[in-house]
Amino acid sequence: MISKILLPAALMVLAIALGFWLAASGKPYKNSLFTPHKLLALAAVVLFVIKVVDMMKGSPAQPLIILLIVLACLSVLALFGTGALMSIQKNFSANWPLIHGLSVLALLGSSSGLIYLLR
Repeated sequence: MISKILLPAALMVLAIALGFWLAASGKPYKNSLFTPHKLLALAAVVLFVIKVVDMMKGSPAQPLIILLIVLACLSVLALFGTGALMSIQKNFSANWPLIHGLSVLALLGSSSGLIYLLR
């Protein structure tokens, strides 16, 4: 079971680590950090979706699983949206970094819950 999610989890950890490094490096973001951060996050999401779909085969659709999937999807949309806004804006008119950070926590919580329930 753990081996099924090891690669997406490792990619997510790398994306988060690069995100902290990116934030510490300040604006404007360096492409040498920003591009791998975006690509690792995208790869982690795609692989995680593939693994969750594979793990869901043969199991009944429970309301809590559906709720966690919806929360994970909303978190990913918020992460990609706020990441794009932070990359194009020189000054933050809204609190995009805070929303981005909270979305990471929501994604980690919902994906961990999904893995726990689907194991």
